Amino acid sequence: MLSFLICFIPRILFLKDVYPLSVTGDETFMFMPAATWAGLDWSGNAESYRYYGYGFVALLTPLFEYIESPVILYRIIVGCMILFQALVGPISYHIMKKYFSMKNNLLTVVISVACSYLVFLRAVYAYNEFIYDLFVWLIFWCLLELLQNQKNKIKRTVLTSVLMLLLIYEMTIHSRAVALWIALGVTILFYLWVYRRCIISLPVTIILGGIGYFLSQKGIDYIVNMFTNAASSSEIGNTSVSFSISSIFTSAKAGIGWIYIVLGQINSMLLVTGGVAIIGAVIGCHMLWKSLFRKKEIVEGTYLTRNYFLVFTFGLAASAITILGQAFSWLPGVIQTIESGRATDGMRAVTYLRYYGIYFVPVFMLGIVWCVQNKNKLRAYLIPIGLIALALEGFWTIFIVPYISDFNGTSWDSNVFSLTKGWEDTIRIRSYLPAIAITVIFLAVFCVLILKRKYTLSTVLLCVLLVY
Repeated sequence: MLSFLICFIPRILFLKDVYPLSVTGDETFMFMPAATWAGLDWSGNAESYRYYGYGFVALLTPLFEYIESPVILYRIIVGCMILFQALVGPISYHIMKKYFSMKNNLLTVVISVACSYLVFLRAVYAYNEFIYDLFVWLIFWCLLELLQNQKNKIKRTVLTSVLMLLLIYEMTIHSRAVALWIALGVTILFYLWVYRRCIISLPVTIILGGIGYFLSQKGIDYIVNMFTNAASSSEIGNTSVSFSISSIFTSAKAGIGWIYIVLGQINSMLLVTGGVAIIGAVIGCHMLWKSLFRKKEIVEGTYLTRNYFLVFTFGLAASAITILGQAFSWLPGVIQTIESGRATDGMRAVTYLRYYGIYFVPVFMLGIVWCVQNKNKLRAYLIPIGLIALALEGFWTIFIVPYISDFNGTSWDSNVFSLTKGWEDTIRIRSYLPAIAITVIFLAVFCVLILKRKYTLSTVLLCVLLVY
């Protein structure tokens, strides 16, 4: 309850200043199905329609039907966004207590608050992402619960069914949920390789998952046909995820642009977490590397080891799949920037945390939990963590910042540290430099505090950074 209140109350204070619409195009297209089902005529907005899901907005239909005031309606919906983000606190708290044996209640609350505030959209407008992100946490919970009930066939079947329903619902919210299905496949195969056991019920997965996936795609066609005359849903933006891997081989600049996107997105996560994200990434990757070779400490490890393995595998797989997908789909815009020497809108790809960020937050959480539970082993990771962080910041500063030094589309995560007002102030290279310095300094301070066993102080400072 304490975690929820800390995550909920500060956000709800901003609700009184919210008026419709904050992001006119995106929100209008998202609300159109609900408005139409409620009997309202929004056909005038259909000319440039883009798909924004239907699983969540279907639940809003009664609100559109019975609430006449647009301000009240919009604030209720934004209030739901606030609730979805706040619920991450108690869910992550439960996961740490039950599956990772965190004993210190206060410390666990603080880490859970950090997870709730490590977000990539502010709850001051209405987007599908808010409920999508909440359900990602429920998927992690379901996977961990499955792992605990491997010997109970009935529970295993039921939990696999719940997992399929969660994944199917995610598909009705956002097309990028295909990354979750691929990550699940990777996790199942990797767990099978390491532990010689399938963690889910395959018959339930194939039957329920297959039927649900098919129906979710039919739902997309139905929504698209409501507002357009398109022969296929694939002709409408956001209905599917597609890219060409061969695009990276078109020129040397394409390869460079691809590297910029991948390393840029990884480094952007460091910038918004004071560098702390690198801890979970390094520890997780090292654990998966040892798992690949079926090291004894992994195969014969405790239940905690298996829980770490599961979250690291699923979270890092989903993150990598999403980053790589964006690196190909956004590549033309980055190539254009490299060729012209001036940032185009496509350059936003190097800082676009909105898609993969939620998959990484549980990895971020476990990086901190691991440090608390394995303080004696942390020293062995300090040099690689420091070197990787410095290399990423150096690459960002030398190769990427010169292209985006006057572009506000990539500066938002850095603006807060340079006190730059994104819509008002001129974006210059100094808009980016303070974030880089703070990342390096904060990471060093955080690691020192952990080594001195100042766990609560270090995570409180992290929470202050994330809330800010």
